[in-house]
Amino acid sequence: MENPKESPAVASTTNCRRIGCIAMFCGLGLCIVFGVIWYGLNPRVSSPEFQISSFSVPPFNSSSPSSLFDANWKIAFLARNPTDSDRISYDRFEVALLYHGVSISSASVSPFYQRKGDEGLVEASMAALSVDNNVVSNIYEDLKDGAVNFTVDGDGTVRVKYGFRRGRQHHMKVSCDNVMVGFYGNNSGALVGGSAGCRAHIKLKFWEPL
Repeated sequence: MENPKESPAVASTTNCRRIGCIAMFCGLGLCIVFGVIWYGLNPRVSSPEFQISSFSVPPFNSSSPSSLFDANWKIAFLARNPTDSDRISYDRFEVALLYHGVSISSASVSPFYQRKGDEGLVEASMAALSVDNNVVSNIYEDLKDGAVNFTVDGDGTVRVKYGFRRGRQHHMKVSCDNVMVGFYGNNSGALVGGSAGCRAHIKLKFWEPL
């Protein structure tokens, strides 16, 4: 005996299920295609590596607190491009020296470029800013213990070139905490305990057209 013909309600339910399954698979396929296209246009970019290799302060007059800030402080970073495929152009790199969150000195570094796997020294000659007398007094109190704890921040823009694609400009932040600078008998300053580690991060936008 032949099966009775499906009722209109059953047929409608079956069609809805079929349409739902087709829509789900189409949506999943579109997500996969979009993900592949987005990853191809926006590949993962590794942030460069930074560390402070030296920090020097020329001798100053201990009887005149302001003379410490008239000195030309110099910071040398060791910058490294850790990738074996990306090339990095540093279009802008500005360095700030902070004491307990207060900026006391700053410098702009000339643009530079690193090929894949390159590393090299980047020097910043710090120009003194106008410093509050309370900050000066606190630094001199720390000097009695022989060392001062600073923070060094970097802010800049870089272009990362990968493969045949032209470089795009990204925002980069560099943060170096607990940079201990010791002061010695001739009132000159230098980095304590060897190099100081930094955290560098390149911020990528979700979508960046070629």
